[in-house]
Amino acid sequence: MELHKIAEFLDNYFRVHEFQPDQPFSQLVPEVYGEAAISFEEYLEPRFLKSYHGLMIRNGTSVEKIYSIVFPADEIIEELLKKEKQNVLIITHHPLMMETSDRGFVPLPEDLLRGMKDQHISMYAVHTPLDVHPHVSTTIALGREIGVMKRADCCIDSGGPTGIWGNLLSEVDLKAFIAHVSTVSGVKDTRFVDNGRMVRTVGVRPGGVGVPEIMEFQELGCDTVVTGTYNNLVKTEIGQWYRDQFKRAKNNITVNLIECSHYATEAFVMKLDMVKLCSQFDVPCSFLPQDDPWL
Repeated sequence: MELHKIAEFLDNYFRVHEFQPDQPFSQLVPEVYGEAAISFEEYLEPRFLKSYHGLMIRNGTSVEKIYSIVFPADEIIEELLKKEKQNVLIITHHPLMMETSDRGFVPLPEDLLRGMKDQHISMYAVHTPLDVHPHVSTTIALGREIGVMKRADCCIDSGGPTGIWGNLLSEVDLKAFIAHVSTVSGVKDTRFVDNGRMVRTVGVRPGGVGVPEIMEFQELGCDTVVTGTYNNLVKTEIGQWYRDQFKRAKNNITVNLIECSHYATEAFVMKLDMVKLCSQFDVPCSFLPQDDPWL
């Protein structure tokens, strides 16, 4: 199938032209590639570099296979190159890999970018438009999979709602709910803060929450918040700022907190909803997992 037809469909479905340049990636992409001394303009589409939504890397004109991913991890690209995959489109939620327990956002190494060009591997990135879409979104998918019946949107930012809150079918104790989240997400080492609350009204925000979002869920009457990370472990100044903010506010937080990794909370939409959406194209589509959710 022609690459431009798939990209045009996704552009229209996710209404990417209605969004302002993506935050934070309109700042992060030039920054991290610049720090790595990689001439990213040589590899990334000029149109993408204006909005940071949509077709990011155009290597060829036809697509024989689609893969969906959460982050463009080196290991994923290396495996595709090793298997000599050709005429591939990767649909990624993030345009940059994120080492959530180490360096934060990092660029694709230039040897992998060259390899993608040689093997006609293109990439389409949809970040904010996927987070806030009314039907196919990171938040809707996470809430659905852990059994939260949505009552309302919340955590509104410039792009729209990035969180939801709602009820479980019945009240459960925190230990049982943590076990459920762990089983559904596939993350065994789920982390949590037990504030002694039974679980019935749950706030959901994939990726991560800061103190303002936690307090918003608390004010909405939630007893528990499920997220990717509440205690940012990125070894950067901004990561330390988030950790300090959380430490200062911890005594005022009364909701239970559960984190099961940035990756796992945003994998549901790419593994299930995005693959289903792409089933209409006349090419196979599948999800490529990341080995370590806490990387």
